[in-house]
Amino acid sequence: MLKYVIIAILLVTSSTGVSGSWRLLGLNISPQWLQPHEYESYADEILGLGPSIVRWNFNIDPFSGYVLDPVTWTPVDFQSRYVPLLNAFSARGIEVSIVLIVGRQQIDDAKHGHYSFDYLGQAYADTCAQITRDWLIPSGIRNVELGNEYNDDASWPDPYSNKMESAQQYMKMLKPAYTAVKSEYNKDGGYSHVMMMGLSMCDSDYLNALYLNGLQSYTDKINFHPYDFYETVDNIGPKVNEMLTVMRRYGDGNKQIWLTEYGAQATPGNQYEMDKQAVFVHTSIRTMHVWTPQIQRAFWFNLQDFMNGDMPVQYGLKDLNFHRKPSYQAFIEQAAEGDS
Repeated sequence: MLKYVIIAILLVTSSTGVSGSWRLLGLNISPQWLQPHEYESYADEILGLGPSIVRWNFNIDPFSGYVLDPVTWTPVDFQSRYVPLLNAFSARGIEVSIVLIVGRQQIDDAKHGHYSFDYLGQAYADTCAQITRDWLIPSGIRNVELGNEYNDDASWPDPYSNKMESAQQYMKMLKPAYTAVKSEYNKDGGYSHVMMMGLSMCDSDYLNALYLNGLQSYTDKINFHPYDFYETVDNIGPKVNEMLTVMRRYGDGNKQIWLTEYGAQATPGNQYEMDKQAVFVHTSIRTMHVWTPQIQRAFWFNLQDFMNGDMPVQYGLKDLNFHRKPSYQAFIEQAAEGDS
């Protein structure tokens, strides 16, 4: 049995120097592969891009409390490895967010009876509370995201047709974790936004299943990844309204929405795709601002292309060789639009 849980921590530091795009436009980043001598130049690049917030994933071993290297899964010293980059972001007024994800293997072990989801949920809650108390609150971090795309069988080992069962199981993790994290923030006395996992797609059926199992009292934001906008602005309003219809059904119609991932792929060298991606950077945020005011944050995925096994994932503003696509400049321009 694998003895770790993957956790990404949604982390926020105060932002004083970055605004624009009505503070909607955020950016997913993956700086774990950087070395400390690269942090200052990396932070300068992010500042130049101008997102209102960036989103960064961590892997955590909840049994030992160590942060894990994303490639080797061995412990790293958080203080020396990552705090300098957080300090570099903070010094530039860049707001940072990070996510909390239970690993697929731990979910699979629970589904096969190695332990119950109640046990997994309590372990998850204890770990989240410890991380919040020891790392997040002292660092000024006020937002936490609990899970990621568990309605997708790539992240949750269950066929999508069993969405009601998987929603019940996820809620056994979310309820204690949300309660534990909110308790830590309440003891600290500051505000907090603790939220559900980001759903894959505008999955109104799965969102409804979560509400039937008590979601309303256990999330401060509704969180999803609308890749089913299919890179077309005409789909934004109707797709978001599908989710809003469910939210209103359960009295949550005024709750704010975070789109913690969205984007458009563009193959390097394919000028049509690259130009289309750049246009979508502009038009997507403008459309959200006008037609979907409940969207508080929308995080472009991703700063750079990466490999998923043998397959390139090409949502990045830069390609695998660090060359900028036209969307890179489009992002800079869009991030400066609509100063708040």
